[in-house]
Formats: sequence, structure tokens, C-alpha cells
Amino acid sequence: MGNALDAAKFSIEQGNTGVGTKKTLLEGIDRGMKGVKEWKENIDKQRLELKTNTAKQYRDAELKTMENLPSDKTSRDLAIKALSDYKDRLYGNMGLVQAGVIKAEDNLIFQENGKQSFDILAQQINGYAKEKENYLKHKRRTIKRNPKYVVV
Repeated sequence: MGNALDAAKFSIEQGNTGVGTKKTLLEGIDRGMKGVKEWKENIDKQRLELKTNTAKQYRDAELKTMENLPSDKTSRDLAIKALSDYKDRLYGNMGLVQAGVIKAEDNLIFQENGKQSFDILAQQINGYAKEKENYLKHKRRTIKRNPKYVVV
């Protein structure tokens, strides 16, 4: 008797079913199988939902980043690198949640923090672009008023 299944088989063969009739026993097995099937369907549904939510979180961050992508190469490269790192962490966390290493709630906190980080990044990019534009306007006005200060 190596495991519980062997022990259950032995017990049933001896007539120790714990139920009144074999029909009741079979009905109990059917109910148990239905419960296992529902449990499996729920897990599959939750995994699909996790994948869908993870992909949506990444698309939202990507859209926000691309809408506010800076014009200079260094800032643009940094924004794209940050987006790539975020994507790697999102999908890594998804695997950890599926493996039961981290809780789904912790993953949701990470996703929300990531969304806020990209909102802040978008604000900084827009702020930087406006400051740069104002600086260049001011510089052009200064050059027009005082052409002798132009360094060539």
C-alpha cells in the first residue's frame, strides 16, 4: 500500500465504502470529479485573466511612453529602456504569481506602481520638452535683439 489511492481501492474491495450503497459511492465520486473540473476551469480562467491584465498593463505603459517620447536620442533611449525593463518585470512577475512564489495582490501593487512611474515619466518628458522650447524661444529673441552676442 504505497499511497492513498491504493489504500482507498483496498478499502472499497473490502466493502468499507463509508456509504450505504455503491450507487451513493459512485454519485459521490461524480460530485468530486465535477468539483475538480470546476476548480481546474477556474484556475485556467484566472491564468488567462492574469495574462490579459499583464499584457494590458504593458500596452498602457507603452502607449503612454510613445505618446510622450522625447525628441533627443538620449532621453528617448532611456524611456525605451525603462519600458523594456518594466515589460520584463511584468512578465517575470506573472510567472512568479502562476508558480505561487508571490501573491497576486503583490503583483497588482507592482503594476500600479509601474503605471504611476510611467505617468511621472510622461510628466517629466513633457515638462522637459516645454522648458527646452521656452529656452530656445528666449535664446532666439536674445539673438534677434543682440546679434553682436552670437558666437559662431
